[in-house]
Amino acid sequence: MSYSYPWTCPPNPSPSLRTALAYISASEQCDDKKLADTLDPTLEHSILPQSLQRPQVLSKTLYLEYFRGFGKMFQKPIRRTIHEVIEMGDHIVIHASANGQSITGHEYNNEYMIVFRMMASSTGDGSRKIGSVKEFADSQASSSFIPAERRRIAAAEAEARAAARATQGQSNLARTRR
Repeated sequence: MSYSYPWTCPPNPSPSLRTALAYISASEQCDDKKLADTLDPTLEHSILPQSLQRPQVLSKTLYLEYFRGFGKMFQKPIRRTIHEVIEMGDHIVIHASANGQSITGHEYNNEYMIVFRMMASSTGDGSRKIGSVKEFADSQASSSFIPAERRRIAAAEAEARAAARATQGQSNLARTRR
């Protein structure tokens, strides 16, 4: 993937940009604790476009639960590349891509845009937190890779359970022969 507008982080990013970059870094490492640190308790997270039929708006708790489940599908880290950042007032827009490998060994490639609305933390600690996220996902990658990977994981788990039952059965048979 080649772009004519590479992005370089400014030497002194704003507090809001630092928070947005910490969110990207935490997602790259699939680190839900570091991700949670970037989010305000009042977070509203949306995955768009609506044609993907994802839940409309997730709270911080529900988004972190979703994130943990999503992260379990991948070997770490997922390499993220930021192509462009636009910062205007309390909003930051990031155009990025992600490349990695699933736990079943399949290549994952995704391109997306995230619109962050930053705010002073509602906890009153003076930090900048993410109040809302509108994540525009790669429709093709989301509608093909994710369901296919979930099927591959389910098949691998079923195979592991069958192998464990077979091993247990052989062990029981060996004991009865003694």
